[in-house]
Amino acid sequence: MTTPTRTWYEDSGYIIYALDETDKQNIITTAKRANGYQCMDIKNSKGVTFNCQAFEGDVKSIPTEQRLCTAFLKLLGRNTDDQAEVSEGVPDVQLERGLHEIPSTDVIEMSASVLEKLTASTQSGASWEDVYGTKSWSCTVADLQRCERSTTIVMSSLIPPMFYKSLAQLTTNPDHCELFSILRSVPLYKLDTLEAREAAIKNLEIRLSSSQRDLQQLDPSQDPWDAYVCKTAISGCNRSIDYLSNLHSRSSSAWRELFIEVFRRPLDFGFRSLSDAKLTFSYSLTELCTSVCVSQHGYYFVDGTGETMNQIAPLTPDTVVFLSAPGLDFCTDSTTRLEMPKYFEPVEGTTEQSELHARYKGFKEGGEELLRKRVKNLYRVIFTSAKIQGVRNPSMLPIDASFGNMRMEDQEAVTKIYFSTQFELLSEEDWGFETYWLNPFDDRSKASRILQEMRISSKCNIVLHNRDPMLLATEMANHCMKSGVLIPSSCASVMQGSIGTYWEIGCGHRYTR
Repeated sequence: MTTPTRTWYEDSGYIIYALDETDKQNIITTAKRANGYQCMDIKNSKGVTFNCQAFEGDVKSIPTEQRLCTAFLKLLGRNTDDQAEVSEGVPDVQLERGLHEIPSTDVIEMSASVLEKLTASTQSGASWEDVYGTKSWSCTVADLQRCERSTTIVMSSLIPPMFYKSLAQLTTNPDHCELFSILRSVPLYKLDTLEAREAAIKNLEIRLSSSQRDLQQLDPSQDPWDAYVCKTAISGCNRSIDYLSNLHSRSSSAWRELFIEVFRRPLDFGFRSLSDAKLTFSYSLTELCTSVCVSQHGYYFVDGTGETMNQIAPLTPDTVVFLSAPGLDFCTDSTTRLEMPKYFEPVEGTTEQSELHARYKGFKEGGEELLRKRVKNLYRVIFTSAKIQGVRNPSMLPIDASFGNMRMEDQEAVTKIYFSTQFELLSEEDWGFETYWLNPFDDRSKASRILQEMRISSKCNIVLHNRDPMLLATEMANHCMKSGVLIPSSCASVMQGSIGTYWEIGCGHRYTR
């Protein structure tokens, strides 16, 4: 079957690769209903703006305990026992009753009046109606139960489902999960070794000293956010060092038992051979997580149309499919040490004391193709997950933002790989998409140039826009367009069950809705 020919349009700030004028106008009409990208702000009908980037000392923002996610968990019956959420490194939110134990006819309502009963007054003195508006959101528990049952996990061949299930039983267990969180960049076969723990402690001590030095040079009254970041890093490093120094043998022995069983019976864990199992165990959780996408139908509490932003809105008639997947992390120290040498050439003369990203410059031989293969595999998993869930209009955003201090020319090369692999997949296979909605942020012209130079024949419309991806997905759900939205996630999300962590506790650039 011949793929229909698509044409380029540029209209109202959108770059559109569509079948015809009708498709173009439908795309523009849909895009205009959603506001531009402003995920951190709440804006009411009076034009007053509140900020969601809550952190200690910021009196202008909405603190964690007053966020809609926190209120929602309270309404579901969150277990507030101090011992319930024991894993500080990997939050373990528990309900007093499991979701499927709550009567399906119960209704959960979110509104300003409900918030007034649940939480203290706002820091700014504004009423909850001033912050979240006058509308209400309500949903039956039966709807929530259906959403939970829709959860789908798609993995590459590196991670057989049976092995993933056994692995997750350990990585999500409160007794063990912090070990896996701290050692997420260590190959699986080394996880229970003294060598791995000692190396991790050394790297944590280096980061601790650096954060303490940075904090001493800051004026918290002038740089509250930077001071918050440093204090958080210091607290995290001290906690992790203490944990590894006093590690109970139970955690490592539980992992050793699984390790032995997989190598004894690889076929029972879904591996095709012992050599396939050995290959998977040569990777770390950080590496394996880019082969996983966790998806689920759900709803947003808010919308953003006209002059307002992130105001509580009625339940949409259709769900949004959340597609949670991590990109490669070239920002965090431990993962940068792991990932950069695979693809980039080391710079002569640099030492362990050199700035981390300065130790690498340009792709090494074969590095660019290796990175392209891995990123394409990542998007293939995401697209497969979207297809399984019946997504017709995926709302996408860059998943390649974790560059740290990588040189600009290397950032450019990595960005090109992320864009081109998406476009290749859209031309190679019909994923069931009607329109592929991509907000490239500041790289719209670059994405457009890459797409036009590739001269592909896409199986769906492609639009490069400047709308908020979440608000756009919500608007499409209001019109039953089978929308999905990409949620750039972390290793802890897809390998340790911490999906949605930053909806509640994320601060600054880590806050998501």
